[in-house]
Order: sequence, then C-alpha cells, then structure tokens
Amino acid sequence: MSLIHDVLRDLDQRQAPAEQGNAVPAALQSPTATRRHPRWTLPVIAGAGLIAASVGFWWLYLPAAHPIHVHSIAEPGSRPVSPATATPPPSAALASAPTGQESMMQTPTAASLSTKAALLRALAAPAAPGVPLSRPAPIAPPPRAAPAAAPTPIPANRQADRSPPAESAPSGFDATRERALALYQSAQSLEGVDAGAAQEKYQEALRLNPRLVAARLRLAEDLWNAGERNAAMDTLHAGLGLDPGNSPLALLQARFLAATEHPAEALAILLALRPAPAGNADYYGMIGTLAQQTGRLPMAREAFANALLLAPDNVRWQMGMGITLALQGKNAARPYLEQALAAIPAHSSVARYLESLLRNLPGSSSPPSP
Repeated sequence: MSLIHDVLRDLDQRQAPAEQGNAVPAALQSPTATRRHPRWTLPVIAGAGLIAASVGFWWLYLPAAHPIHVHSIAEPGSRPVSPATATPPPSAALASAPTGQESMMQTPTAASLSTKAALLRALAAPAAPGVPLSRPAPIAPPPRAAPAAAPTPIPANRQADRSPPAESAPSGFDATRERALALYQSAQSLEGVDAGAAQEKYQEALRLNPRLVAARLRLAEDLWNAGERNAAMDTLHAGLGLDPGNSPLALLQARFLAATEHPAEALAILLALRPAPAGNADYYGMIGTLAQQTGRLPMAREAFANALLLAPDNVRWQMGMGITLALQGKNAARPYLEQALAAIPAHSSVARYLESLLRNLPGSSSPPSP
C-alpha cells in the first residue's frame, strides 16, 4: 500500500506544474466549472442501479424459472397459455433446439441468459398503436364445474309438441278391406236370423273387396239354398274370373253342377284346376264321386284312395270306395261297405242299397238280389 501511495504522489507532483501553467484564472472560470459535486452523488447512483438490477431480476428471471407461472407477450384478446399445454410452432422448436456441440457447451447460466434476452427483445418490440402491452399474469386455476341445475319444467304448450307421434292412419285400401271384413262378420251374425239382411251385407262386403272369398262362398251357398241357383252360379263365376285357380270356389261350383246333373262338366272343372290342391281331401273325394257317376271307375278308385289317405275316418269316402270296388266286382269292397252301414241309419234307402251290394259280392253266402 505504501508503494502505491508513493507512486500516486509522484504522479501528482509531475502533473502540478502543467496544471498550473494551463490554469484559468478564477475570475474567468464559469460558476458551473468551479462547482463541485457532493460526495454522496456516486453512492446514490450506484444504489439506484443496484435496485433497478434487482427489480429486473425479480421481474424477468424469477417468474420465467418458476414451474407454475410463465410470462409471454400476448396479442390483444389472447389468453395466457400454460407451459404444460403450450405447443411451440415447429419452426420455433427447430430454431430453439441446440445442436450437439451447443448442447455440450451450453450451461444453465447461458440458457437463462438466452431466455432473458428473448424476453427483453419481446418487451422492447414496438406494440401496435393504441394497444397496451399485456402484463404477464399467472395461469388461473381450471374453473370448477358448475353444479347440475335442476331440470326446468316444460311449459304446457310445449308438452303437446313432445308427445309421441300418433300412429299413422291406414291407407284407403286397407280401410276398405277392414270395412269389408266388418260387414262379413256382421252378416255371419245374421245367419239364421235374417237371411235377407245377411245376403245384403255379403253383397256390400264384396263390392268393397271383391276378393273376399269367404263372403263369396257364403253368399253363393245362401243363394243356392234359397232356390236362386243362377245367381249362385253367377257369384261363383265372378270369383273365378278374378282368381281362376281358387280351389274353394272351383269345388263349390263343381258341387252345384253335380247337383244339377252335370257331372262331366263338374269333373272337367276339377281336373283343369292348376295347381291342384293336393292336400285337400274334398278335392279327391269330389273327383271320385264325379268319376263314378260318369263311369270312370279306375279314376274314381284312385281318387277315393287319395281322399282316405288324407281323411281315413270319413264315411263318405269309405262309402264311395266301397261302391266303386263293388261295381268292379271286387270282394275288397266288403270292409268299406260294412263300415259305412255301421255309420248310417239302418232303414234308410242308402243302407238298403249298400246291403244289396254286399249280397252281390263274390263269395257272399246270401243269394244275389235280382
């Protein structure tokens, strides 16, 4: 310290003559040049700088380094973004990602300095005229879910709108069919009470639905039993014109023809029926009866056999098979004739006819009747 003191004193002695030669008389010096600053000025300036540095450190570094808060210069109207959800653009990620050598040479201090420099540049960037800079603010906690509100009662005028749609009304065709079916059922209830009213309801039902076969069959039978045979046949012809392959209508027409001594015509109608109702015992029984009346006994035997396969206990088909076999002179007719005699009245004309056929069978003990 003494050496430094000696060197400084020597320098003062050398500079004194020069300063005295160039000195300006005190009378010519300006009051500003002769004024001396107080000694506390320099410490005050240094203290102010230290305070400014501390404020800048607190404002820039500490919030950026804290894991919960982040400072950003947001555009007007934008919301602060949390570090966990903020996604930097790809270009910024590539630009900020250090290379291999930079990552090895960069220290935490350098990283913090670069962060501070970026924030300072952002703060120094000129803002749009009239738009204040947004101050960094901590991220607000996520809003709590609002409690579920009680359901608001629906006004009475709107409850009608929310009612389930009414079932669509049936179409005109369906409504007509339903009306025809109702008339048919009403006519059935009048059977045996008022035959004329029943026939009128059957006819009205057929006008609404000409393909209602049940109503057509009942109307034809009622007309036939009332002696109106032509009207009954016309009713059946109209139905077969709409549906030529209808088995119930064809069978009833054949029965009417057979009753009016037209067995050949009736048999032709049944044989021409396509498709043939293979599961209908009445169809085969009717063919057997008509074939027997026209002398076509082999056809009658085959038809009665088919009818008995479908209805083995039917007395009519047993009688028809027995009569057909007896007319062929076959003793196989005996069991069929005996079964038929057991099921019909003993003193009827049909019973007497069957007994005569039994007596005329080959191998019978009783003499054949003349």
